[in-house]
Amino acid sequence: MYSLFRNVFVGFCSVLPILALPLFAKVELELPELAEDAPNVIVIFGDDMSPDYLGAYGGKRPTPTLDTLASRGVVFDQAYCVASMCTPSRYSLLTAKYPGRCRSEEFMAENPLDDIYSVGWNTELEESELSMGRLFTRLGYQTGVVGKWHLSGDPYKIDVPEIATDADVSDPEIQALLAERQALLEAHVQKVSGFEQARSILWANFDVAGMLEENLRVHNFEWILNGALDFLDSVERDRPFLMYFASTSVHGPNHVEALDGDPYLSPAGRIELPLDYYPTREQIKKDMIERANGSELTHIDVGMYMLDLQVAGILKKLEERDLDRNTILLYLSDHGTEPGKATSYVRGTKVPFFATRLGDAGVSKRQSGIVQVCDVLPTILDLATESEASASFDWDGESFADALGDGEFYGRDYAYFENGYTRSVLKGDLHYIALRYPNSILSRLQKGELAEVPDHIGTFDNGQASITMSLVPSYWDADQLYDLSSDPYEMNNRFGDSSYYEQGLVLRGILESVVDGFEHPFPMDVDPFQGSAEFESLKEPRLEKGTEYIYWYTPGQIKWPPSE
Repeated sequence: MYSLFRNVFVGFCSVLPILALPLFAKVELELPELAEDAPNVIVIFGDDMSPDYLGAYGGKRPTPTLDTLASRGVVFDQAYCVASMCTPSRYSLLTAKYPGRCRSEEFMAENPLDDIYSVGWNTELEESELSMGRLFTRLGYQTGVVGKWHLSGDPYKIDVPEIATDADVSDPEIQALLAERQALLEAHVQKVSGFEQARSILWANFDVAGMLEENLRVHNFEWILNGALDFLDSVERDRPFLMYFASTSVHGPNHVEALDGDPYLSPAGRIELPLDYYPTREQIKKDMIERANGSELTHIDVGMYMLDLQVAGILKKLEERDLDRNTILLYLSDHGTEPGKATSYVRGTKVPFFATRLGDAGVSKRQSGIVQVCDVLPTILDLATESEASASFDWDGESFADALGDGEFYGRDYAYFENGYTRSVLKGDLHYIALRYPNSILSRLQKGELAEVPDHIGTFDNGQASITMSLVPSYWDADQLYDLSSDPYEMNNRFGDSSYYEQGLVLRGILESVVDGFEHPFPMDVDPFQGSAEFESLKEPRLEKGTEYIYWYTPGQIKWPPSE
């Protein structure tokens, strides 16, 4: 264990809460020295993924590489995100903080300090944060970020060239503009994140209109893999490296469409294919058709297979460069799936998660203790320093480094979730959720300025919210308590059940202690109007919208609760 330290200067928002200092004052922080054999670290972040998509959790998807890695590592049976949306979950991963700690201009403009905040796709990462890339770069690691970013809002704020959505992306002039735009986006991500390299950066999602030209709104796994291979080719063997690799599997658009797409066309223009590390689209399609054995190809199966092939390509490069002997690979997802995505329900917050030491014989172990996405950064810091250095940081995340060793691991006492205007805690088999609307919404409803109650995120048309409210009976209840041992799909609210009274009080007390630690208020008492008949009637217009308007969803496609 190392006790030597070196001094660095970091922004106030990054680390220690010294209340007497102005917001952007500089404070001196001592960072620990790296261990002599500090491991390489690879964090692979999936997208929109249920644990049962992997064989380690009973899944039957085509993921042989991931399943082999999981079988040789530590599998976490109670892994959760904090917020089940792309942006806030990534914020938690990279900062080790709950999303409500965000102080970006966008977040604060939407959420003034005197009212309840809504966690949504609004937690931008700022340069002032001592986030994963910046911290590990300062520690002496070689660092790189690859793939989906989704942490910086509108790309046109950084003055990228505008390209018509119907532009011919095979035109050399358009490809030059694509390359110029991509270079600007990657430079911005590098600056904001603190990673030394930013490669194959996808600003948000492949299906976001206005972000990509029409012919590019299809997954390009080869292009994103190229970014990882280029970074690994640049790595020097005598220094440890950290690579954050964010795949787009299994977010939309439909992965089946990618099988017939042109892999040479990417958001960065025309690319060379990594044919030594990734099969051709024709071969992938052939493999999937053979596996389907006459059945229709599915978005999830194809997406999981294409992700698995990405991971296989990364492993091949590591082996070729002899970089796999002291490397820890952590695989997890940003959040779960509907009807829970963008909510605090367990379907949205529970994620697959395993950690494997490459080059070792393997440990094949399962851990039942609670871990969360925000715990990754404290853990890899402790592993890199062979110490408990993470305890010196003002983080919400807790190190689970002990889970990767031979000792006892108990995990978190509880999991905390925040999504929209909901806050919740999960402890044991019980899950308590509180939904509190801010005064800014309640007052407008009472004055007749709003004709309907917005959903829990504060919108009138969020697809995930519409799906959830159509399937979960107690979606609108201000206080919800679920016994997951008998009700894993959270269909029966036990909050008013006298047999759960004491347990409900305990969880409510835990939640109150958590929300009291935020600058924004979150009252535990329910505003009388939120429980009124008038409020009930104002919910109806939102409910009546149904799910027919959601372009990527077919009403009734999710059976909830699912048949066993």
